[in-house]
Amino acid sequence: LRVGDTACGTVSWDSDAQVRCVVEPGIGADIPLSVQMDGCDFAQGEARFSYAPPEVQALAPSAGPSTEGTTVTLLGAHFGRDSETERSVQVGTAPTAAPCRQLQWTSDSSMECEAETISGAGDKLVTVTVAGQQNDAAAEPSMSFFAKPFLTGIEPAPVFAFSEVRVTGGAFG
Repeated sequence: LRVGDTACGTVSWDSDAQVRCVVEPGIGADIPLSVQMDGCDFAQGEARFSYAPPEVQALAPSAGPSTEGTTVTLLGAHFGRDSETERSVQVGTAPTAAPCRQLQWTSDSSMECEAETISGAGDKLVTVTVAGQQNDAAAEPSMSFFAKPFLTGIEPAPVFAFSEVRVTGGAFG
């Protein structure tokens, strides 16, 4: 029994109408199944198989400034078996979604990328696509973006040790 190009790990025969297969790790959707008997392959017509889609379980860090890139580690499942797998990460929703740059696959459960400058502060969905399958971004952790604080002044000047100062600027939270 094969799932796409991958042979099942363990196959057990239950009856003339049913066999069981231990599926090897993989990715993808709508993968054809085939049966091999006595060295001959038999396509199974409409029989198709889909692996679970990617799933984001945590982001580290889960927040960053909206005005500059933030390197983020995505932890989860079903990110693929190797670095050659087609995958992408987007932060935010259309039309202001921004792709993560420099996407580095580490394992089936970890990858890292740089979230680009994003339009506006607040929580943004993180959408992961692996081999054409997309995570359920609305049900998974989002990334929070905030305006980068800036300074415009300090009073009094000059400043003496143990004296109180007032710092002015914006986006202090």
